[in-house]
Amino acid sequence: MTLNLKSPPGRELLLELVKQADVLVENYKVGTLAKYGLDYASLAAINPGLIYLSVTGFGQSGPFAHKPGYDYIFQGMGGLMSYTGIADGEPGAGPLRTGVAVVDLMTGMYATSAVLAALVQRARTGRGQHLDIALLDVAVAMNANQASNYLVSGESPARIGNTHPNLAPYEVFACADGHVILAIGNDTQFVAFCRLMGADWHLQPDFATNAGRLTHLKRLRPLLRGKLAAWRVEALGRALDEHGISWGNVNDMEQVFAHPQVRHRQMLQTVDHPQLGTLRLVRNPMVPAGRDAPATSGEGPHARQSPGSAIGCEQPKSATLPPCIGVGYGRPVRRTSIAGDLSHHERRRHPNARPGRSHLPAPARCDLPRGDGPRLGAGRALASALARSGRAPDRRGQDPAPRWLRLGIRSL
Repeated sequence: MTLNLKSPPGRELLLELVKQADVLVENYKVGTLAKYGLDYASLAAINPGLIYLSVTGFGQSGPFAHKPGYDYIFQGMGGLMSYTGIADGEPGAGPLRTGVAVVDLMTGMYATSAVLAALVQRARTGRGQHLDIALLDVAVAMNANQASNYLVSGESPARIGNTHPNLAPYEVFACADGHVILAIGNDTQFVAFCRLMGADWHLQPDFATNAGRLTHLKRLRPLLRGKLAAWRVEALGRALDEHGISWGNVNDMEQVFAHPQVRHRQMLQTVDHPQLGTLRLVRNPMVPAGRDAPATSGEGPHARQSPGSAIGCEQPKSATLPPCIGVGYGRPVRRTSIAGDLSHHERRRHPNARPGRSHLPAPARCDLPRGDGPRLGAGRALASALARSGRAPDRRGQDPAPRWLRLGIRSL
């Protein structure tokens, strides 16, 4: 639904929705919604229990609060790109971003945790709150051990390619028919690895300890490369498993979805959509222990519910003049359809289940629409992370499923 915020009827309709909402999510520039009386203080006056989540590039205060921002910018500004990439002096050296919008995604995850914590607090106090989540804050927090290394030593971490700043050997190596990630986590594993390779590196003082291997990695690396280059990936993997050494493949997307563990976990879901036909989707990774991976489909009891229907306005008039706001009203939706037959094992466990239908209760999800805007990646990540995250207590003692409002800029 699209509302004209300059139009009194549009604003009144939004306020009616806010009265019934549990969570409001917005990603406007700082101060934009206050112009229309839609800031937290104004909305909390009509709904004291409202959880008001603001996602911005730089936060609600500070010298950069007015600036817009994108994931790529914050990967650089937050420090992530300074130590990601090939080391100086080597071919291809220079800072690199990650292959996905990792700051957007992590902002969504942090925002999700904040919203869920606020819902728990509201259940105890009856009061909502304003959550201020900034992409720059998230990027800084994501530095993790790299930030700790700097804060302890005073030295900024340098780019070291695929190696690990605190462990060695811990990087990618070429084999005869592919690549493997070798992850030696301690000295005991290095001893086991040396024995597997038929080498005595662990007896040499420079390589006997992790600290020594880090210091002398430039000497150790060619020795490792020479040994591993003769192995085929599958044979090396079996041998490393037998010796209790962590390793992994470098898979492309086809190999990822063909992996037996990924298939067992049902990460790839095939669903039937009434308009789009058969779709292949990645399922939400949040699954309660002891429950089979839930299936999803494109329909549910509230899948077609419009925001206006919640207050008896089934077909609100669309706005024709900017500035406009895209409003998404979500109630958790049970997803039950799944394409494909149940396995023999599943039929034995659930003899009454019908092929082509999920026999297990699927976790709830919130239908939040897409929008446009400078920080929408984080908003989409939030919507995805909130999907099937469970039900929170309702302060009114009614249906425990939270009601969500998401505000985002839409183009007309």
